[in-house]
Amino acid sequence: MNLTCFRKSFFIVCLFIGIAVPTFSQNTVSEKDSGTIYAHVVDSLSMKPVGFAVVAIFRNDSARPLVQTLTNDSGGFRFGNLPNGNYKIIVSLLGYRSFSKNNIILGNGERNIDLQIIVLADDPHMLSGAMIVAQQDIVENQPDKLVYHADKDVTTSGGTAIDILKKVPGVSVDINGNIELEGNSGVRILINGKPSTLLGSNPVDVLQSISADQVKSIEVMTSPSAKYDAQGTGGIINIILKK
Repeated sequence: MNLTCFRKSFFIVCLFIGIAVPTFSQNTVSEKDSGTIYAHVVDSLSMKPVGFAVVAIFRNDSARPLVQTLTNDSGGFRFGNLPNGNYKIIVSLLGYRSFSKNNIILGNGERNIDLQIIVLADDPHMLSGAMIVAQQDIVENQPDKLVYHADKDVTTSGGTAIDILKKVPGVSVDINGNIELEGNSGVRILINGKPSTLLGSNPVDVLQSISADQVKSIEVMTSPSAKYDAQGTGGIINIILKK
């Protein structure tokens, strides 16, 4: 098995999976006091984009991440609506050395910070020493979608489907219940692969009525296949319930 297949088959969110972290919205942070941090992640040898790397952002003096996301197919990531302050980011992916950058300061005229290119170097020691186990990861990267296995996350117990959505990489839910996927609105939500008229009128109330214990997994598709119609241009979120 080559290195690329290994990473795709055994994708592990190394540092932060299972931590519930808040997101920011324009309802809580004024435009003049907020900003955006973004960059692209590439491989140090091939200089090709590195997709599905975990990117977490912290207050510079905190050990707990504020929010986390995954790089897209082009290696890009973006954190928006961040309050002014001093930040740190950490980028990690199995088989690479983690990258960190401190003292990223938003404010004083700096509202949009482009970190440009972040280069991840191979970590051969980590890769050669990795042990493959049968236990399924909480986050699984499949060719056409990302799957969050809610039934494998013990921290979801007692919550609702909305609480689980807030933990899915790339998905954000603001205080008004607006759901976005990688910053895109117009997300189409399915239950067991099928649309629901209730979800169309008020999806938040419906999802809050679904217990987290009923949810088996959540599938996220940023580029849905042709079998889905034109609805959901912002992507598809498919909630799979336990039988």
